[in-house]
Amino acid sequence: MLVRSFTLKVETTSITRLPGPIGDLSALTMLDLGGCNMLTRLPDSICGLSTLTVLKLGLLAALATLDLSWCDRLVCLPESVADLAALTELDVRFCGSLEELPASIGTLAALTTLQASYCVSLATLPDSIGALAALTKLDLFCCEALATIPESIGRMTALTEFTITESHHLERLPDSIGDLRALRTLDLRICTALTRLPDSIGNMAALKKIHLGNCAELTILPDSIGNLKPLRALDLYHCSGLSHLPDSIGELAALRTLDLNSCTGLVSLPATLGQLTLLTRIDVDGCCELVRQAAAALSNSDGSGCSDSE
Repeated sequence: MLVRSFTLKVETTSITRLPGPIGDLSALTMLDLGGCNMLTRLPDSICGLSTLTVLKLGLLAALATLDLSWCDRLVCLPESVADLAALTELDVRFCGSLEELPASIGTLAALTTLQASYCVSLATLPDSIGALAALTKLDLFCCEALATIPESIGRMTALTEFTITESHHLERLPDSIGDLRALRTLDLRICTALTRLPDSIGNMAALKKIHLGNCAELTILPDSIGNLKPLRALDLYHCSGLSHLPDSIGELAALRTLDLNSCTGLVSLPATLGQLTLLTRIDVDGCCELVRQAAAALSNSDGSGCSDSE
């Protein structure tokens, strides 16, 4: 007889891990782990539960890693996620039907990594996410429905890596992002609706890499970008809305690479780029002739080691 769907409830309190073959239960729609308070991890095979729509966690106080990636029909996580006091990593990558994260996620005091790439239905983040004081990595790669980032993100002071790419509705970042003083990498590639960066970005004293490639609506960079003294790489390729760069870019003393490939709206380069003695590469392929000439002049000037891409 063909089994269309079924549910599984595990009530034993002594089990520390689930058997690997659980991932073969292709018709499983609900998994109830409410009684497994000694469970420390879930098997990688759980990612194969493509029909899973309901997950009940209960009191899994010892669980350190929750990997639900590829659970494509999972619409939401239970509020009981708050009971996962030992959780350090939450992985919901490729959960294409996931629409929101529970407000209770903010109680996960031990959480250091939140991976939610390719959650294409995720439209908002709860304000409580700002309470994740231990979080160092937030990955929202290809969350194309995400339209806003809550102001509370500025409270995530341990964050070192923040990725939000291919969001076609995100028009701005909150001013509070400048409070992320430990952040080293900010990746905003293909955020096609993003028009500007907040002035507060200049407060991000540890920032080493900014990726803004294919942000076609980005029209201006704030003068405060010159305050980012440790910045080593600035990627602006295919930012066709940019017409100029601020003079303050010449204050980025640690800058080594500047990618302006196909910035077709760019009409000039600031003379202050000549001050950047560590700059080794400017990519101006696809830019107008004036920009390419300016880059060539920089590469030939004394005291500058930079070279264009040609």
